[in-house]
Amino acid sequence: CDGERSYRIIWGSTHSAESGDIDIHSQPGTASVCACPAGNWQETIESLKRVTLIWAVGGVDGIKYVSGGVRLDVNLDHTGALTYQSLTTESPPADPVITTRATLSGSYNFTWRVIGGRLFVIRQGGTTHINLHSETHFKDGHVVINDVPNVGRSIAGSFNCEVNLLHISPVPGNAAYDLDYERIGGAPVPDGH
Repeated sequence: CDGERSYRIIWGSTHSAESGDIDIHSQPGTASVCACPAGNWQETIESLKRVTLIWAVGGVDGIKYVSGGVRLDVNLDHTGALTYQSLTTESPPADPVITTRATLSGSYNFTWRVIGGRLFVIRQGGTTHINLHSETHFKDGHVVINDVPNVGRSIAGSFNCEVNLLHISPVPGNAAYDLDYERIGGAPVPDGH
């Protein structure tokens, strides 16, 4: 569905040795061939919980998923967006901290290609608007609130698609976790179908 294609055309004639013109058009792809990874996807709760465990920042173990989600929109025109839907995590107590709760919100836009079975994503400059809001509660009662920009995760990697499931494995040297998404709505259909 994506990338270069090679065609072999064989044309023979017994009527004339003269040359002529011929128009050749490839048949447009169908939704069943080209729909994946295009579509609207919601990360599964199981994937969010698994990824959250890996987020242990500064050696803090036990970070857990609380609520929210991640939506991935991969459009047929090779544009897309990754959106954090108030993805909230919480870390366990660590003296003198009672708890830290962090929430990611916002999105970034990208263009995408599939090359050699791998999904490649290029972020669009100036479109990353992700905020990490954290609240740290201390035993003495004070609370520290931080709001800082965040780049969000990479979604590039090899992928496996079924009708309603998308699994992305990381590119070596990139993200260290697999991501699983469920399709929201039906598969997109290319224009003219």
